[in-house]
Amino acid sequence: DDPSIGMEVQSIPMDIYSNTFANDYQVLPKNLKSIITHLQTNDYTAANQEFETILKSIRSPKNIGNSDMRNMEGITLHNMAVVNLLAGKYDVALPLFQDAVRIKKAFLGYDHPEVAVSLDETGIQLFAQEQFQQALQVFEEALTIRIKTYGPDHPK
Repeated sequence: DDPSIGMEVQSIPMDIYSNTFANDYQVLPKNLKSIITHLQTNDYTAANQEFETILKSIRSPKNIGNSDMRNMEGITLHNMAVVNLLAGKYDVALPLFQDAVRIKKAFLGYDHPEVAVSLDETGIQLFAQEQFQQALQVFEEALTIRIKTYGPDHPK
């Protein structure tokens, strides 16, 4: 009797850092409304519990082979990592960002801009942990993707 099985999974990229969310908050699914409320009240544990429920549903047997779910898994892992950063759980955030990169690469391809976003966050975490050589390699990979996608003169 798992409540996440059969649950409609919806995920949207959210800019958790600046506390900006979808324009029409009322049309969001209940679980995303709940996450937003938790983030706005700095209840990161509850937000992560909601993300865990989403992740469990994404990974349920009924979604095996569903490529859209794989993309949402990468987005959800990235968002979970950000929430852990906000909660001060840096040791938890890094492997989540690394998993998000791995999944996004598998689903979107190695040179997709969404991969670069998660690579940047991974690099920041590596740098903060004084793993400078690894951080530099990750930042260079993200930069290569951005130059390939947007061109060398683009502000991103």
